[in-house]
Amino acid sequence: MKTIRIEAYPNADCDPDNLIGSIELRGKKRLNHIEILIDETILSSINSNSKDVTGFIKELKDLCYAYNIEINRPNTLRVTTGNRSSIHMLKLIEINYHAFRPDGAPTRALIKLELADIV
Repeated sequence: MKTIRIEAYPNADCDPDNLIGSIELRGKKRLNHIEILIDETILSSINSNSKDVTGFIKELKDLCYAYNIEINRPNTLRVTTGNRSSIHMLKLIEINYHAFRPDGAPTRALIKLELADIV
């Protein structure tokens, strides 16, 4: 698992002055796919404002998946792993929940992001 930083921008030039938000997480990145296993024990070790799995998924969706009405499309994403950076838009998000508390709240989820290159 590597540290992956996802930054959202309104356009493909990724001007730091226009940064909408960012999230740092641990996962696997292969070409245009990111796989993240998240559970409540991991949340304390990553850069997230969320304290539970549901909150983390909302934070990730708000950054990557939400439709930006100011630009009439989802945000442009700069994905950085190590010293490599690439520009994408989210194509698909798949969330599979694997463990739950007795009250039904999820405690573990596998999140898969499929990204489309921006030319």
